[in-house]
Amino acid sequence: MSVRQWPTGASFRVAAVLVVLAASLAAIANAADLLERGLDEWVVEGASDFEDRGQKVPVWTIADGVVRCSGRGFGYLRHDDTVSDFRLELEYRFPKHGNSGIGIRTVPFTGPLETRPSQAAYEIQLLSDAGSPPNRGSCCSLYGHEAPKENRSRSVGEWNTIIVECRGPRILIAHNGADVIDFDQSTRKDTATKPLSGSICLQNHGSVVEFRNLRLTGLSLPGR
Repeated sequence: MSVRQWPTGASFRVAAVLVVLAASLAAIANAADLLERGLDEWVVEGASDFEDRGQKVPVWTIADGVVRCSGRGFGYLRHDDTVSDFRLELEYRFPKHGNSGIGIRTVPFTGPLETRPSQAAYEIQLLSDAGSPPNRGSCCSLYGHEAPKENRSRSVGEWNTIIVECRGPRILIAHNGADVIDFDQSTRKDTATKPLSGSICLQNHGSVVEFRNLRLTGLSLPGR
């Protein structure tokens, strides 16, 4: 019986990359559809309804696989689950002057500022700001902490795609097909103690916004 020879050097690195890639592809194939049961697994926090011609109308609705926020009041639609390492894929679109966000690894919003995702964890800013220079408050920024490499926002009314990956302290964001954020929270004093697990939520920031194709995949770091 011969002793198995493990690859070394460059061959070992290529083999390791292939193993990780195969695991990632297998995980993506098992992605969960967060809208499969409509809004049953979601919790409305903050404004939940408004009055329209004498009738109470919900702020958040779903039809034909599209979640719509009316933009009345302020609050969040939080998925009622806790995740740590994950991949989130979704599409969104705005009318003019659109403003929203995606909360990641956050806590339930109860009203105080410190329970907003931008304070308790992270908010990925969403804006209808196509053509504007990127900054720490522009579309796909980690709001207040990290600017995207470029602004990839599409024109008003078009669907935009976002992919978010959180692996331990590292956060990666792709926007409309390009990597725009690669951030390690452990390297900064203002983010080092941010949580590594929590909820995902969508923001109602006073404007209409629509979401679709929300898919979540649980990921695991090597050795975890």
